[in-house]
Amino acid sequence: FFYLPRPPSSRSPSRSVGRSMCAAPFRLAPPRVSEPGSPECLSESAKRLLERSPIWVVYDLEWTTWEGAMQRFWSGDGEEMEVVQIGACKLDVRNGLREVGSLSILVQPALSPTLSDYFTNLTGISQEDVSSRGVPFLDALHQFHEFAGPDTPLLSWGSFLVDERGTQELVAGDAYVLERNAEMHGRSVQYCDRCVDARTLLLARGFERAKELNSGRAYQLGGAAAEADLAACGGGADGRQGQHDALW
Repeated sequence: FFYLPRPPSSRSPSRSVGRSMCAAPFRLAPPRVSEPGSPECLSESAKRLLERSPIWVVYDLEWTTWEGAMQRFWSGDGEEMEVVQIGACKLDVRNGLREVGSLSILVQPALSPTLSDYFTNLTGISQEDVSSRGVPFLDALHQFHEFAGPDTPLLSWGSFLVDERGTQELVAGDAYVLERNAEMHGRSVQYCDRCVDARTLLLARGFERAKELNSGRAYQLGGAAAEADLAACGGGADGRQGQHDALW
């Protein structure tokens, strides 16, 4: 299996490998991160990663949130960045970034199973959606890994500055959230090393407007055609009304 159990510790007992046979998730210390903005040029390692692969995977997450949670970076009582949706598209670089596959998974949050009204208004994802179609996080992570493969570059929007390991690291924000969720479930995964900030890629190619946009409005870089496509979908990738949709 691609993710490994964490070693035994006072905080986390050992867990058997597998998606279904696992202990309940546990709360971590509040994230020590900030959002400094994306660099305007790609690192050499990111360039090599993109150049050597004929397939890229562009993905996005939606995670639990509450009014004001982003400003305090999920440090409020009972707050956590639990994944609720994983959306991904597989693109063929050899053929003009043609889409060759897509994935959308709803996830049942375990620590905060009741979605906030703020989250539902933002994403269009309802409690009924998650209760009827959501899967446990480890199942969703397995599906995402099987879809993406072990070496494909993973592109997501925006970076976090993480100060949790004795040194500050600038990493792709969604990769950090995936790794954090895996840790909550007693698993260790590494995605940051093969993730690229898509906003940095666009800035490096001269799309200065990318500085102003979050993931929910990044489609505006595609101009009127992209806005028309979004309207035709009813406001989101699967017709939900909400600014954010991980697949879109």
